[in-house]
Amino acid sequence: MDIKDIVIDAYKTVGTDLMLVSVLPAYEYDNGKRTDNILGYKYEVVLPHRAYEKLSVKILGDVRLDLQEDEAVFVSFTDLVLTLYWTPQGYRISASASDIKPVNPPKKAG
Repeated sequence: MDIKDIVIDAYKTVGTDLMLVSVLPAYEYDNGKRTDNILGYKYEVVLPHRAYEKLSVKILGDVRLDLQEDEAVFVSFTDLVLTLYWTPQGYRISASASDIKPVNPPKKAG
């Protein structure tokens, strides 16, 4: 079995309290070199249930959600997919989705 054939339960892995902290263009690459063609956008989220690790999720097409400077918005992704890949520095995770939507902030336990 190839490592690329493994299916990860993305929602169990990242949790549900996803805080969007940045939106950046995702450029097309040609022969390993970045072009000026924007394919979509990368939505960087913070994962509070994973020691505040960050994850960048690529969504193809036009920008779906704008973020004002110094703003943080809780979000959810539609069709979130996580994929493992290998680099000389070790395994990495890439993430993609079909859509992103703002959600209400999680309620604090108390």
